[in-house]
Amino acid sequence: MRELLSWARERWIALGVLVMLLAALQVAAGGQLGAGLAVRQSPCSGLLPREEFGALIGDAEVSGQRIRNGDGLDRVQCSIMTPDGRRDLVALRVRAVTTADDVDHGLRELLRQSAMREWRDPLPEGLPGMLIEQRGRELRVALLLPCSDLPREVADRERQLLVTVDTYVSEDANALLRSAVHAANSSSASIGCGTPPLPPPTGNLERNPEEGTPIAAARTACEAVVPALPEDAPEGGWRTYEAATDSGPYSLCEIPLPGGSIWLEGLFGPWSESVRAARSWFSSEEEQRPLSEQWQPWANTAQGFAVSECQGEPAVFMVAKDYSVDYDITDEEIRALLATFATDQAARRGCGTPELP
Repeated sequence: MRELLSWARERWIALGVLVMLLAALQVAAGGQLGAGLAVRQSPCSGLLPREEFGALIGDAEVSGQRIRNGDGLDRVQCSIMTPDGRRDLVALRVRAVTTADDVDHGLRELLRQSAMREWRDPLPEGLPGMLIEQRGRELRVALLLPCSDLPREVADRERQLLVTVDTYVSEDANALLRSAVHAANSSSASIGCGTPPLPPPTGNLERNPEEGTPIAAARTACEAVVPALPEDAPEGGWRTYEAATDSGPYSLCEIPLPGGSIWLEGLFGPWSESVRAARSWFSSEEEQRPLSEQWQPWANTAQGFAVSECQGEPAVFMVAKDYSVDYDITDEEIRALLATFATDQAARRGCGTPELP
C-alpha cells in the first residue's frame, strides 16, 4: 500500500510539473495558444462563420481578436490578429454599422477611390453589395441592408445596416462572400432590423476577366450603353468590366480603350454627392464659373455627371475618361454615354428622370 501511494504521489507531482510547464509556455506566448484556438472556435464571437474561417485565415497563426462595440449594437467592429515579430497585424476584419453618419462614412470610405484604382465585381443572385479588390493588398465584400424596424434618425430616411468584411491574407472571394452574408444576417437579427435574412449564395462569384467581357454579352446593365458607343470600335470590339446590378449602393461599367478606359458609375444615397465632389477635377474654364453652377450637372471631353432622386434619396451618375486614352471620342459621345447609362440605371431602380448636363 505504501509503495502504491508513493507511486501515485510521484505521478501527481510529475503531472503538476507538466501543467506548470504548459502554463509557463502559455504565459511566455502571451496567451496565444488558448486565444488562437478560442478565435477559431468562435471567430468574432460568432459574427463570422466557423466553417469559413479556415479558408479566410489559412495557415496563419492567430494571436487573438479585438472586438469593439459602440453604444448598444449600433456599431460593431472585430479584428482577427496575427503575430508579426513584436506586434500583431490585422488579418481579417468585420464591421457592422447602422447610424446614418456611420453608414454614410463607411460608403464614402468604400468608394472614395476611383474605379480606375480598384477592381470591383457584382455579387451573385442580386445580393445588395459589391466586391472590391486592391490587387495584392486587400479583398473586401460590402453589403447594405434596410432596417425598417429601427427608429428613424432622420425624418423620412429609413435606417440601414452596412456590413463589410475585409481579408488581407486570403484570395478566396467566395468564402469571403459567404462570411459577409453570415455576418450581415447575424447583425440584422441581433439589432432587430426586421429584414428577412439574405439567402446563402449558392453559386460562385463571377469575377471580371482580365480582358473584359464583350459588351454585347454583358451580364447586367452595361449592355444598355451599346447604342451610345461610337461606331468605330477599337480592335477586338467593345468590351466592359462591370459591377452593375439592380440593387446595392453602387453600379459600374468600365469600357477599356487604347491607353486607358471610360468609367460610368452610379452612386445611390445621401453620401453620393460627397463622393462625386472628391472625384471631380475642374479645368480652368469650369473653375471660373460661379460655384453654384459648378455643382449643376455638366460634362466635358473628360468627365461629367447627372443627378436624380431615388425613393427620396439622391443619386449621382458619373462618367470619366483617362487623359491617356488614345482614342478619339467627342464631347457629344461622352454626354450620350452618360445620358444612356443614367437613364437606364434610374429606370431599373425606380428613380426619377435624371437631370442631365
